Amino acid sequence: MKGLDATGPARGLPGAARRGGAAAVASIPVNTILPVITGTVRDAETLTCSQGTWTNSPSSYAYQWTRDGSNIGGATSSTYELTNDDVGALIACVVVATNAAGSGSATALDVGPVQDGFDADAKTYITAVETADGQDLEPAVRDAINDFVVGCKADGIWDAIKASCILAGARTLTGALVPLKGTAPTNFNFVPGDYNRTTGLVGNGTSKYLNSNRAHNADPQNSNHIAAYVSSQAIGSIMVGGDNLSSGRNYIDDTGGNGRFDCRTIGAVTTSRINANTLAGVSRSSSTSFNYRLNGSTVPQSTSSNPPDSVNTFIYARSGSGVIENFLPGRLSFYSIGEALDLALLDARVTTLINAYGAI
Repeated sequence: MKGLDATGPARGLPGAARRGGAAAVASIPVNTILPVITGTVRDAETLTCSQGTWTNSPSSYAYQWTRDGSNIGGATSSTYELTNDDVGALIACVVVATNAAGSGSATALDVGPVQDGFDADAKTYITAVETADGQDLEPAVRDAINDFVVGCKADGIWDAIKASCILAGARTLTGALVPLKGTAPTNFNFVPGDYNRTTGLVGNGTSKYLNSNRAHNADPQNSNHIAAYVSSQAIGSIMVGGDNLSSGRNYIDDTGGNGRFDCRTIGAVTTSRINANTLAGVSRSSSTSFNYRLNGSTVPQSTSSNPPDSVNTFIYARSGSGVIENFLPGRLSFYSIGEALDLALLDARVTTLINAYGAI
């Protein structure tokens, strides 16, 4: 039975049948141990083919990858990135070893069938980030993103996320600002040096912020959320928010050593300080109450909602009556804006994702 492990048991033709030219000329390279394909046999993952073991001191090696026995055009290096065309197929690799006397060939045992293991939305996001970065992400990072998207869908919270960026994981700041969902944010004054792949994007407390380009009233008055994963504490600043100070406001901040949460309200709920390495957020699903997420706990708050205004939600600052203010000097690695959702489920998914990035 063929499995998904590229290092599984041998199958295919007997070794002798794979050693082209071995008996004809003794001085040409003769294969003694077949090449081996390693890697995860799944769309968008990269396979690697070893040289195998040869006699008569080969001076060079050439490779040709095959799909169900037919050559794959352009696939002539020791590595091959699987594509959607490979899904369901068996993949093999022919290695040609050459010395002064001539060449011999050997075919690695096939692997597969190739699995379509990536969620379509995760795959679209990963491709966009890699395009922005100009370089592929590591398999572990791809897997973490896919697990996050699949998990959010399984939890029933994916559709409620309308605008979001994972401000970590990507190789560049440009890649980090690729939206997971919704419109890309507008960057005001962040530079590459502000970005860290494992801990996220840090503000300066004076001039750096993101405009999410999503208006407060894009989400219903009584079905909305905002959330951010806090990588480092920062007193006296807005993490996510924006308001005109007289309508139903949404924001999360930490002022004077206390957390503050607004969710379509006028007058924030004051709490204990927002810790680092945690998700902070608010979510409202009724006209009479909302929940806030603080340091791993979801707390209900009985406060009636007010109509939202049309200003955009900002990250690292807020737009108070048209004035950009309360800039964040801390570091965030994720934000999300949209309709009501379960903050505990979002917290668990984001925390797992960011922890996976910590191993990069």
